[in-house]
Amino acid sequence: MNQELKSLKNTLKSNLPDDAKACHYPLLKNADDLSEPQQEILDKVYDASPQLKEAHHMKEAFREIFDTNYTVEQGAEAVRDWMKKAERSGCFTEAVKTITNWFDSIVNYFRHRTTNGAAEGVNNKVKVIKRMAYGFRNFANFRLRILTAFM
Repeated sequence: MNQELKSLKNTLKSNLPDDAKACHYPLLKNADDLSEPQQEILDKVYDASPQLKEAHHMKEAFREIFDTNYTVEQGAEAVRDWMKKAERSGCFTEAVKTITNWFDSIVNYFRHRTTNGAAEGVNNKVKVIKRMAYGFRNFANFRLRILTAFM
């Protein structure tokens, strides 16, 4: 897989104009939110790499599933369809494995339309506090620092 990525990267470097070499942001940004210059860069990327174009369209299709107001059953079916397309295309093979392993939890999003993003943010902030402290002398000081960070 790494060899494929290196080959794709070399192909992009040789085929893209200079202003399109920093194309990662337009690829990551939601297609609906792209500015005109970003869309032009994305079009150049599409011309340079049909494989990357397909992967980007697959990413956008996956995002669209979660932006659509599906029931749990409809959402589960849409995710299953996307996984089949992803397997056929050869893109996102690791993502398909992860989605398969966590399918029920992922599909629960359609039940309540919530994610664990807030909890992940709290966990990240606690890890940053721990890293910056280089260890606390006792748990009480660590706890106090965490509590003050969230006031």
